Amino acid sequence: MRTLWLFLTLTGVAAGAAGAQSVQIFPSAPQIDPSAEAAFEQEFWNTVKASDNVSDLEAYLRQFPDGQFRDDADARIRYLLTGEAPEAGPVEADEAAIDAFDEEFWAAIQDTKNATDLQAYLLQFPDGKYRAEAEARIQLIEEGLQNGGS
Repeated sequence: MRTLWLFLTLTGVAAGAAGAQSVQIFPSAPQIDPSAEAAFEQEFWNTVKASDNVSDLEAYLRQFPDGQFRDDADARIRYLLTGEAPEAGPVEADEAAIDAFDEEFWAAIQDTKNATDLQAYLLQFPDGKYRAEAEARIQLIEEGLQNGGS
């Protein structure tokens, strides 16, 4: 009795027999859902991104030559081979995310009577939406403390 096997790859269906000298690949694999492929790429990247083995990163590049982490993989390989650290590029701030965080931070402290909380807001958001209110409340808290506190 001969054992046959079949398995799916990202590029086709592989078939062979136990002990066979060759494997046949049929490039008619079913289409992979793009979201599943993206999840697979993310998982693959997560397993190799901190690797000190260049071949791990090269395997990612072979599997995903136009992948979303291609530049990161190239930079990591360059670092491992030369010791040259990648240059940090400018970070683009997502204004909507910053505004949302400003709102969330303020919502968390808006009823505080602690000047330290308000000062933390001003440190995080020196030009924040609630800057003037935070400064005015700090002043009121400090004046209350100087006048015997209430």
